[in-house]
Amino acid sequence: MPHPTPLDRLHAEYAELDRQEPSRLTPDQRRSLVYYRHELELKRRTPSDSPAPVRVAKWFAGLIALENFVALERRWPRENNRADAEEFSDEERRLAIWVRTQRSAIDQGRRCEYQIRRLACVEGFRLRPLQDRWNHQLLEFHRFTDLHHRAPLLRSIDFIERSLAAWAAKQRFAYRNGTLPRRRIETLGHLDYWSWGPKRTSL
Repeated sequence: MPHPTPLDRLHAEYAELDRQEPSRLTPDQRRSLVYYRHELELKRRTPSDSPAPVRVAKWFAGLIALENFVALERRWPRENNRADAEEFSDEERRLAIWVRTQRSAIDQGRRCEYQIRRLACVEGFRLRPLQDRWNHQLLEFHRFTDLHHRAPLLRSIDFIERSLAAWAAKQRFAYRNGTLPRRRIETLGHLDYWSWGPKRTSL
């Protein structure tokens, strides 16, 4: 028997929740059930006597388009304003904007629990991909210094070492320009073999 997927588990949990008395549910749970029930209707292709709100239908249209893209391309849509116009299709750009909008709305508390967990069921979903990437580079920097007892060098012949040195240089540049968040400043400052570089002197 195949193992249940994350989506199977999510639906099973909300099927149980749907059997409870509405008066015992929180506002977020009641809102989540609207999304859950609409998804069941889409899956069964059985329209309800009381159609879902337009915002719910539009959200699922975006989600389905995203899932189709990921299944076909085996990656998430990208948005790169510096790329040539032909590199990313208009559809991919729209999906990338939609994903960015969802992440922002989640951060602002404007998405219910079902929406958040349903997005997490899409393969490769990351709520904060840039922060995840930064954390990964931080871990690699720490591993390098722990192994070599020195900071990585830009002039190294090793590609990975040069990449880590370039990442560190980018953090120092952001620090000098006042754009590096305080939490990152504190984290980097506690690393072994970390240096912010020579202080700039005023003339």
